[in-house]
Formats: sequence, structure tokens, C-alpha cells
Amino acid sequence: MKVKKNEVSEVLVIKLEKGEDLLETLSSVAERENIKAGFFTGIGALNKVKMGIFVEGKYEEITIEDELEIVSLLGNVSLKDGKPFVHAHITVSRRDGTAFGGHLLPGSIISVTCEIFLVKLKESLERKFDEELKLYLLNLE
Repeated sequence: MKVKKNEVSEVLVIKLEKGEDLLETLSSVAERENIKAGFFTGIGALNKVKMGIFVEGKYEEITIEDELEIVSLLGNVSLKDGKPFVHAHITVSRRDGTAFGGHLLPGSIISVTCEIFLVKLKESLERKFDEELKLYLLNLE
């Protein structure tokens, strides 16, 4: 286990609107605001979600098109190859309460709104490629 201390710089309140791509919009905010480290949580609604489950070095994609509530949106922002990188997981539910979750992928479209609180940290965090796992992981060295 590795631990690195950091402090909160500011909090951004973000409201996405109907038709916006959740991950792409969040990534553009991170880039525009020059966020080098942070974490976020959000709620809202989608009419399409694309998510993945990491299996054997790649994401197996799951796409659901329906009226969906975002039950939980959690993630972080760090630097990958010197640029802000958003890593997010999402849980959504259908009208009957059936829930699905996974790693958020581009192509998840807002149906009504999405409200996100993004906490920006003072010191940057970087990702480093792990050859064994075939993933970019937080580097806390």
C-alpha cells in the first residue's frame, strides 16, 4: 500500500445538459480548468450508457439504451502522459430498479441533467503504465 497526502484547492459544481456526452464533457472541463488531481461524485439521468468491465487487458463493452437514473457516479482526475485524465465508474438503474455498473466509457448521453461536484486538489497526481496489469495506475512514488 502507498499513501500520498494532498490538500483541497477548490470545488467545481458542474451541471451537464440534455444531449451531452458525460465522459467527454467531464474530460473537457478537467482540461479547460487544468485539473492535475481531483475526485468527483455525481447524479443525474441518461438515455444511453456505455460502460465496460476490464477483462484480460481490455474493456468488454456494455451498452444500454433506456431511461436510466445515475445512482452513483464516482471517479478521479489525474495526469496521464501530462494531460488531465478522467477515470470514472458508474451505476445506473432502470425504471424497475434493475441496476448495472461498470467503468464509464465515451458515448453515455445525458437525458435530463447531471450534477457533479468535482474537488480539485493542490498537488498533481500522475498515472504510470503497469506492464503486468496492462493498465495506467496512479503513481504514488
